[in-house]
Amino acid sequence: EQYGVPYVTLTDSVIKAGGLRDLVDVVIVPDMTLRDARDGASATRVPPQYQGGLGTGGIGQLKAFAEAGGTLVLLDRASE
Repeated sequence: EQYGVPYVTLTDSVIKAGGLRDLVDVVIVPDMTLRDARDGASATRVPPQYQGGLGTGGIGQLKAFAEAGGTLVLLDRASE
């Protein structure tokens, strides 16, 4: 935001739908465990639109994104 770089927020449903390479060039995954990414965080920790987790299908879509030439940036524990 500070430097005017355009961005979009990717929800679980957008990632699971696939086609990420057509939407973005870079995906930044914040500090979270693989379990939280896959299974979702509890309702007490995140807003409803971020609950639910990626499941194995969503994790596979992130892999496909990177294999198609997209840049995947994993912060801290997300690099598990």
